[in-house]
This record gives sequence, structure tokens and C-alpha cells, in this order.
Amino acid sequence: MKRIIALALVFMMLMLMAACGNSSSASDNSALQSNTQDEKASSGNENSVTVDENLLTIDITLPASFFEDEDMSTFDPDSYAEEQGFKKAALNEDGSVTVTMTKAKHKELMSEMNKSAEDSYAALIQAEDTPYITDIKHSDSYDTVDIIVDSQGYEDAGLAAAFIPLTVYFPAAFYQMFAGDEQYCEISIVDAETGDTLESVVYPDAFDSVE
Repeated sequence: MKRIIALALVFMMLMLMAACGNSSSASDNSALQSNTQDEKASSGNENSVTVDENLLTIDITLPASFFEDEDMSTFDPDSYAEEQGFKKAALNEDGSVTVTMTKAKHKELMSEMNKSAEDSYAALIQAEDTPYITDIKHSDSYDTVDIIVDSQGYEDAGLAAAFIPLTVYFPAAFYQMFAGDEQYCEISIVDAETGDTLESVVYPDAFDSVE
């Protein structure tokens, strides 16, 4: 299960990074306005993204699993950095890649991720096979997500509806990874008529029960 999740996040990351690479670079001057020197790191494992915040730039270490379909023997860090709009990139001995970007670029990246997540939620609301979903609301950091549903329609959907929380979790997890936040997301199924919580699940804790 964790392998499937890692691959799904890899795919989402590659799609988003490609989109960001084609967008115009934000001005570096806005990064000079920040005076913080905090460091953040996501929970450590071989598939985690590490985020280090410096005075003017942010370093993000992408795990080797993000590049497992590429021939890293021909990987050119300079070309990769230029294509993605980063200041620099470095290939590490373990196969991971550390990229350095301005805080303005990181802000742009997070904005793109937020839009991507909201677009995916909107598509889920409008999908023909999930007519029981009326709305999806989330906190700014995606640590809570409420899926508002027609309770009868949700119940009638049966097993198909059981995968909806996991589908909703992927964009939230991806956003948190690159924000350098702790991986935590409580997803609740909420009755549109009564406002009652029908059920809830916390990720990534829920994955432990299927190991």
C-alpha cells in the first residue's frame, strides 16, 4: 500500500514540477523581505521530501524514488535546475536530488500545488460517478478535509465510496510534503443535511492498519 502511495505522489510531483517549469519565474526581490531562518523537515523515510528553510532560499531534497524511472547516470543537475526555474540542483550519493530555490519560487510552487488540489477536489464534486459529493472543504494546511455528502447517496455507493478519502488525501499529502509540514490529515465524511460526521479517517495513521 505504501509503495502505491509513493508512486502516486511521484506522478503528481512530476506533473506539477513540469507545469511550474513552464511558468514565468517570480522576482527574487520578494524573497529579500523574509527574515526567518527556521528549518523544517518532513518525517524521515526513503520516500519523504525534506524541506530546509534558509534566510533567502529554500532547499528541498527529493528522494531517489522520485527519479526511479530516469537514467540518473545521465542526469544533469544544472540543466534540471534551469528547466524547473531553480537556482541550483545537486545529485546526492543516495540518488536523491537537492534543489535550491528562492522563497518567491517556493511560494509560487505552493500556490500551484494548492490550485492543483482544489482543481482535483472540484473535479471530484462534478464527476458523474460521485454525485453524492456536494462539496469539499479544507484547512489552509490541509490537516483537515471535510467531504460533504448526501448521506443516502454515499451509503448507496457502497465499496466505491470507501476509496474517496484516500483519493482526497493524495493532494493534501503532496501539499504538506513540499510545505515541510508534518504528514497529518483528518478526513471527515459530513452529512450535507444535518452537518453530522458520518465517519472519519486520519492519514497516514490509517495505512498502519493495512500492513
